[in-house]
Amino acid sequence: IERVEFSLPNQTGTDFYEAWISYRVTVTNGRDETVETLQFAAYGKARDSTFRNAEDGMAEALHTAMRDATAAMAFHLNDRAQIAQWVAK
Repeated sequence: IERVEFSLPNQTGTDFYEAWISYRVTVTNGRDETVETLQFAAYGKARDSTFRNAEDGMAEALHTAMRDATAAMAFHLNDRAQIAQWVAK
């Protein structure tokens, strides 16, 4: 994780907790050589009125951002020719 940002409903004037997470993933082979480096960002939000407190709302926004990151990483891993060639070996 390179960076995490978040906002609270009272900061933005909206009804949402929001979270942004920036990732850098380095794929290495058995010799610790870099095969590929992936960079991507993920976003999550949660509606304020759904939660009893700010901690629960922010936790849900972060959880949603991490789920978004999982999908982004799967997409990037599948989309990179160097990784596909390395896996096929």
